[in-house]
Amino acid sequence: MRRVHLVSLLVFAIVSSLPSHAVAQSKFFSFERDVDRPGSDFSNTASNSPEDCSFACQLQNHCRAWTFVRPGIQGPSGRCFFKDPAPRAVRNNCCTSGARLGRPVPVD
Repeated sequence: MRRVHLVSLLVFAIVSSLPSHAVAQSKFFSFERDVDRPGSDFSNTASNSPEDCSFACQLQNHCRAWTFVRPGIQGPSGRCFFKDPAPRAVRNNCCTSGARLGRPVPVD
């Protein structure tokens, strides 16, 4: 579990250092505003935006969904939760979520 957390932090650090156009919405994930996908978390980390969550989840082979919780809901910063398997979507204005589209393709 600690290794997964360290990988998530590393991914977040890389994503945070990229120019904003590099973290645009992924074509590999849905983008669901005002939707939470509660449960199935395997890792979480502080995050700047839903786009950062989508990109970071895309970099992890086993990540099937993500939820970005807006700043101020669970602390001063936004928070990204990575999920496997993808839980069902629930309407909630706290969050923006996404789920992997189509068949998973491993990333090397």
